[in-house]
Amino acid sequence: MFQLLRIVLTAVLLAVFFLSPSFAQDSSGVECITRNYHNWVSSIQGIKWMPNRVYLAVGYSGLRIVNISSLSQPSELGSISTLGFVKAIDVVDTLAFVIEEGGCLHIIDIANPASPTLISTLDLPGTPMAVDAVGQIAYVSAGSAGVVIIDASDPSTPIIRSHFDTPGSAWSALVVDSTLYVADSTSVRVLNTVNPDTLVEIAWLDQPARRLAVETSHLFVPNMSGLAIYSINPIDSTALVGTLPAPASGGWWNVAASDGRVYLTNNAGLTIVNVANPASPSILYLYTAAQNSTELTVANHIAFLSCNGLRITDVTTPTSPQTYTTFNLGGYDSHIAMGNGNVFVANRSGGMLIFSSDLQTIIGRSNAPTDARQIVVNGNYAYVQSSNSGIHVMNCTNPSAPSTAMVYTEGNRTILDMTLSGTKLYFAIDNGVRIIDVSAPGSPTYGGAYRVTTPGTAVAVDGMTVYLGLQSGAVHIVNVTNAMSPTLLGTYQAAPSPILDLQCTGTDLYVLNNANSLRVLSVENPAQPQLEAQFDSLSDASGISVLDDYVLVSEKGNGIRVLLRVSDTELRTVGFYNTPGSAYRVLVDDQRVYVADSTNISLYDYEPSTDVDEKTSLLLPDRTLLLHTSPNPFNATAAIDVSLPVTGHVSVNVTNIQGRTVATLFQGFSANGVKRLYWKGCDAAGCNVASGVYFVTVNSGSISASQKIVLMR
Repeated sequence: MFQLLRIVLTAVLLAVFFLSPSFAQDSSGVECITRNYHNWVSSIQGIKWMPNRVYLAVGYSGLRIVNISSLSQPSELGSISTLGFVKAIDVVDTLAFVIEEGGCLHIIDIANPASPTLISTLDLPGTPMAVDAVGQIAYVSAGSAGVVIIDASDPSTPIIRSHFDTPGSAWSALVVDSTLYVADSTSVRVLNTVNPDTLVEIAWLDQPARRLAVETSHLFVPNMSGLAIYSINPIDSTALVGTLPAPASGGWWNVAASDGRVYLTNNAGLTIVNVANPASPSILYLYTAAQNSTELTVANHIAFLSCNGLRITDVTTPTSPQTYTTFNLGGYDSHIAMGNGNVFVANRSGGMLIFSSDLQTIIGRSNAPTDARQIVVNGNYAYVQSSNSGIHVMNCTNPSAPSTAMVYTEGNRTILDMTLSGTKLYFAIDNGVRIIDVSAPGSPTYGGAYRVTTPGTAVAVDGMTVYLGLQSGAVHIVNVTNAMSPTLLGTYQAAPSPILDLQCTGTDLYVLNNANSLRVLSVENPAQPQLEAQFDSLSDASGISVLDDYVLVSEKGNGIRVLLRVSDTELRTVGFYNTPGSAYRVLVDDQRVYVADSTNISLYDYEPSTDVDEKTSLLLPDRTLLLHTSPNPFNATAAIDVSLPVTGHVSVNVTNIQGRTVATLFQGFSANGVKRLYWKGCDAAGCNVASGVYFVTVNSGSISASQKIVLMR
């Protein structure tokens, strides 16, 4: 009767999965409990300083709120990461105004910085690039749509109140008192905002600009030619009073003014200029440590720069800037382990993090090793694999402050995988398996080895049996009852492709290789392992986790695939959903599923009697093509990131506003994933094209994407 019920249930699940046009049913068995977006997966696009805090627009990582009460030890207070690609921010009282690249304004309640809450979203015309808010009014520079004035007196229902059309592309807007300064691709417009419904132009400056700064009675306008300084007292008699030519490294991107100094950024770094005499500005210092900083804010002699994260620099002495720290929560989660009721995560750029089991709280973290790849936990100790510095033994007796007890290395051997069984730690290294005794967890000692001539790439242990996956695609089954003298029990040659992951459950061994093939071997007789089932339709697979008859496979390009072993000899896909980024590892613990994703770590509630589903968004394989260009606008070179959902023929072209192809950046076959291209503002013949609006268009089969890009010379 049970077998009949299982057959019926499986048939229903397969029908749901294959017949649903886009979503599986809510009854399919998994509810997404939470996601923790602790990583910064994009560069900083906007900075807003407030006392003891800075608010950051961090691209796909959304709004991040950072505590800077200690300038040398900043910490993240809270975030909201479900806004798309955010590129600008301003803050007024308890409201944050955030610009999304897709063309909208988000208003966010930040009264509780630990839990910012989206209040409303307003679609905008043009290409919104920046926002400056004063009281209940937000001024959005919207590219070809000029400046859009938003009334947010009721934050839940903001409305477009009016707009001012500039002759070119409006890049930024700055409000000082009742005067609005607009940086446009052709000029600077100066407007009176006493009546937001009818802006009155009071001055026009023949200076193209991206950003502007005002201090006391002067307006500072940087561009590719240099710095122009205007007297704005009185405002209706604006006059050019001083200039500073651009250096050989090129013009300036951004500007801030404070205490008789102007701060300018470009690819050479941070230039500090003395403007005490505006008619004769002079460069005080070029701070090259801040190269390629595009975003800049200065307050109380502290400069906050977007430079490999958030660089916090004391500029009290302008000829000798001193950096407190560079704060960056970048990287991606590559591995997960459970221990003492907590979740331990290895982050490829952020070291080790310890989360509560519900992922709501980061209990502790250690930046060592910075390039953490894998992690296992034994009591109060975690063993963290580094790509180049061995195994860091982390004392987690106090999980809020983990510390490095020691670093264990294998000489010049490369550790490619590890697992823990009892008091033994097993390493897959470039000449086999190394066995380490961790009965004294903080003082690991050599415990034996099994050597082969082909590098080991994956390892699993069941009792006294070790399964070693090799780069050649073979699996060795080894008895380690006598760890100092292991003996080979049997071998199996899977495919001539490196083994990526192994998991043993009872007498079955699950073998994942780099050819996107999953095999199930019977190892009841280890001397003669037998192939029982095989699944060869995976895509960019990186790891597996097995629970009963279900196999969860992390597929970096697609998300999580759920396979059901419908019989001893057959595996079938019964569930599939996309994680927000790339799924690197999946872990099933009891009835919960943890997923390490390139953008977050997430938790799902799992009912093993059904297939896997994310209650609100279980999708068939994603066919969304994503396109992002940066910087935009640009002067010299634009980086173009194309995220391809499937492998196939791809064309990437740049066209002008008449639709004529100016340049072909790529034409040919490409694998799925993110592809980065560059456009230097040249046509097919290599000649520079004119400043203006262009479009980057990507076509791949039946899907396409297009984005406007602005070139300013």
